[in-house]
Amino acid sequence: MAIEIRQLTINTVSPESADKTLTSGQSTMNMVEEIDDAAVALLEQRMASIKESMAVEVRRLIAEFMEEQRNR
Repeated sequence: MAIEIRQLTINTVSPESADKTLTSGQSTMNMVEEIDDAAVALLEQRMASIKESMAVEVRRLIAEFMEEQRNR
C-alpha cells in the first residue's frame, strides 16, 4: 500500500502533471487535498485489514486456550 501512496504522490507532483493541473485551473492546494484524501483512504483500508487479522488471531488464541483447558 505504501507503494501506491508514493506512486500517487510522484504522479501528482511531477512537473508534467503539475503543469497540466495548474493550467486547467486546479490549485496546488487541491492537489495536496487529493493526496491527503487518497492517503487517508488507504490508511483506513489498511486499518480495517489489520483489525480483521487481529480478530482472527484472538479467536485462534481463545480456541487454543480452550483446547488446552479441555486437555487438562
